Parts: sequence; structure tokens; C-alpha cells
Amino acid sequence: MKYEIAARISEKPADYCVGAIAEYAKRLTAYCKIRHQFVRRDSAWKKIIGEKAAGKEVRIRVLPGESRITSEELSRLIGKWESAGMRRILFLIPDPEESLPAEEEPVQSLQWHADFLLPVSSFSMGSDMVTMILYEQIYRGYRILHNQPYHK
Repeated sequence: MKYEIAARISEKPADYCVGAIAEYAKRLTAYCKIRHQFVRRDSAWKKIIGEKAAGKEVRIRVLPGESRITSEELSRLIGKWESAGMRRILFLIPDPEESLPAEEEPVQSLQWHADFLLPVSSFSMGSDMVTMILYEQIYRGYRILHNQPYHK
């Protein structure tokens, strides 16, 4: 299965986020393919969010707000996606200044095409940090799924 993360940013990503993302990407090679892109241009971002999901694809819009999913639940979702033969899981992370809390906007709107919303945290954080957290949580999910210890 392939994971893609598209994150809307206005500034250069923090070095510590880039380093952590690289580390988790390396660890995840044992389980899946994963890549990310930081998107600065409005036209590129509008193209990405406007695409409709293809078959065997899940599109997830990541938003600020109280997280309603645990690491164990994410692990079960990963297992479900794999057994359903999903080819691609796409996470869309808007600029924190542009996004609304999950309860204020429906999943399907004219501007966004997503299968569901994923609130990550009520804390304010940049898209680079949210990307880093997603990498970490996907890695944690695979470790749980395979009954492996998370910490080295």
C-alpha cells in the first residue's frame, strides 16, 4: 500500500520536522511506501484538493481539533485498508490558518473531496509538524498491527 501526504505550507519546513520525517520514512520501508510533498503554490494545492478519489483510494482531510482516534484504532484501520486492497491513502493537510474545525465544515464540500476528516490535535501547529506526526502515527500503527514493540 502507498501513503501520500500533501501538506500546504507557507514557510520552509522546520529542520527537526524534516529530520524526523526522514527517520520514520526509513523505518516504514519495511511495511509500506510513503512519501510527502510540501505544497506552496495555490494552483498546485487547488489541483490536489480538487481531485476526486479513484477506486481503491482513501482521501483523508487532516484538521485541527480534538482527536477521536487512538493509535490502536489507526492500526486497525491500516489493517482494514490493506485487507481491502487499497492502493493509496492520501492525507491532505491544509495550512492551519486556512482550515476550520471539523465540526464546522462537511466532509464533502465544493472545494474539498475527502472520504473523511481526521482531527489530529487541538494544539496549534504547522503543517510540517502535522506531517511529522502522521509519519510517526503510521509507523506506530504498523508496529501495533504486527505485534512489535514501538520503542527500540
